[in-house]
Amino acid sequence: MRFTRRMALALAAASMLVAGDATAQEWPSKPIELVSVGAAGGSTDTVWRVLENSVIRTLGQQVVVNYKPGGGGNIAGEYVAKSNPDGYTFMLTTIHTHGIAPNVFKNLNYDPVEDLKGVARMVVLPNVLYANNNLPINSVKELIEYAKENPGKVNYASSSIGASTHLSAELFALQTGVEMMHVPYKASAPAVQGMLSGEADISFENLSAVMPHIQAGTVKALAVTTGGRWHDLPDTPTMVEAGVEGYEVASWFGIVAPRETPDDIVARFADAIRIALEDQDTVARMLAAGAQPAYLGPQETEDLIRAEVARWKPVVEAAGVTAE
Repeated sequence: MRFTRRMALALAAASMLVAGDATAQEWPSKPIELVSVGAAGGSTDTVWRVLENSVIRTLGQQVVVNYKPGGGGNIAGEYVAKSNPDGYTFMLTTIHTHGIAPNVFKNLNYDPVEDLKGVARMVVLPNVLYANNNLPINSVKELIEYAKENPGKVNYASSSIGASTHLSAELFALQTGVEMMHVPYKASAPAVQGMLSGEADISFENLSAVMPHIQAGTVKALAVTTGGRWHDLPDTPTMVEAGVEGYEVASWFGIVAPRETPDDIVARFADAIRIALEDQDTVARMLAAGAQPAYLGPQETEDLIRAEVARWKPVVEAAGVTAE
């Protein structure tokens, strides 16, 4: 029998399929690195810790968190984008790294959309507008009045430049006409500590990071940014109910990977996330942490990322937010 070019291509294709199956079967054979855009103890860390044990059981390997906060998530993003796409490096990301930051940072050494691929969206959660107890206001209306009477005197904390906590405040300023000073931190945990210490007056923070302090009464919750009230803060109004017409922001946390990571490995990691989020005990713990399970698979997460980048572009431009 003559060995034709068509036969050679068929054999090559078959060997690639076998190799792909072997990759899926062998993975993971060592611990997986999960690079976090946030710091230990922050909102992303809180959410991941709820899922961690279930994901580890499903995958049969440890998942080691490598914290790389700062730079609007771009330190972590560049590290992962340039990592070996062998299925052993993933990134715990948020709406700001894969929605806002691509519109804010003009000189990135990687492309957050093209160099990283969607794996899964895990949860959605509101930002909550909260105030330092020393600030002489107790509502959004009073905050607006106070800020207008004292232009530039009110400052706000954010978890970093380009974060949803930053752009939520800029959107608030745009829609209400108030002037505020920005105090950026490297992650949610130090931003919350800055609020508690009195370094900042107000903040739009992920609810999971600040909920214990709201419950303890060490800060004042003024409004949530979602379209409806949050189940664990039934007496806290939405921004719209508080008088800021048309204001709505819903944050989300997810997982991405280097662009060339094999699809079968991505699918298995995503499935481990899905299984964790279907457990009723996990759901209860997640809700208690201030986050709503909202799983999306790889393609849906990819679509979400591209839609978020398009959505935040006009907001960033209107606010004039840019960073190098």
